[in-house]
Amino acid sequence: MKRTRGQKKDRSVGIHFRRRCSDRLGIYVSAAEVQAGRTQALERQSNTRTVHRVTLRDQTIRVVYDRARKAPVTVLPEPFPDLTSPKESRP
Repeated sequence: MKRTRGQKKDRSVGIHFRRRCSDRLGIYVSAAEVQAGRTQALERQSNTRTVHRVTLRDQTIRVVYDRARKAPVTVLPEPFPDLTSPKESRP
């Protein structure tokens, strides 16, 4: 059986997503849960990738979704505090 182009990439994207969920959230999240969950688009990274805020299991997570593959790519860690804002002056 001849493998079609892109099949290996699709599989590796799925593996990457599952590993990042485990590393960063400590839970297993399936692609179907992300696709069925309530999402809010936050930003567009490219023509095919968009960052979404997804609410799953009473948790809100940020997920990069690939529209071309119709699959989540990765889970982003919580953002660091804003270090660019001016510091409060101390008396």
